[in-house]
Amino acid sequence: MLKEYGNIRQEKNTFRRYFTDEEIDLYIWYKNDKKTVIGFQIIYNLKWEDNMKAFTWDIFKGTSHTKVYT
Repeated sequence: MLKEYGNIRQEKNTFRRYFTDEEIDLYIWYKNDKKTVIGFQIIYNLKWEDNMKAFTWDIFKGTSHTKVYT
């Protein structure tokens, strides 16, 4: 089950939320109004570090699906 971490670093002009469990990380970016989603990223396969992947959607750039190198 995803757990939200509430005290994460925020960036200028956006508001971020971060959720995690043992299998995925989920980041959600909002406009400063905290109502309008402008992007999200799901990182999965956390248990298999050499096969982690990220699916990202951004309101301006669209979607991407990439391998995560650690």
